[in-house]
Amino acid sequence: MPTQHVAAGYPEVGYTYGVLAFLLVCLGAWLVRERSRAVRAERLLRAARRYATGDLSPRPGVRGPDELGVLADAVEQMAFQLRTLG
Repeated sequence: MPTQHVAAGYPEVGYTYGVLAFLLVCLGAWLVRERSRAVRAERLLRAARRYATGDLSPRPGVRGPDELGVLADAVEQMAFQLRTLG
């Protein structure tokens, strides 16, 4: 009888585990996204450093509608202008 009482008396335990599982999935997705952004930012930084040394040929290889993609497009346009002027 006590087992039935525990199961019937504490349904919030299932909800708690469900909420915890959801939060863990959200945390995992956020970590994956942040890692991806860090990799893209590092690629853009390497390209900018190459451009600073005069190597204007490589492209940053960063695409997307977010801030990093917009910044990469601007840096690439800058390198294109420097190639055509010099």
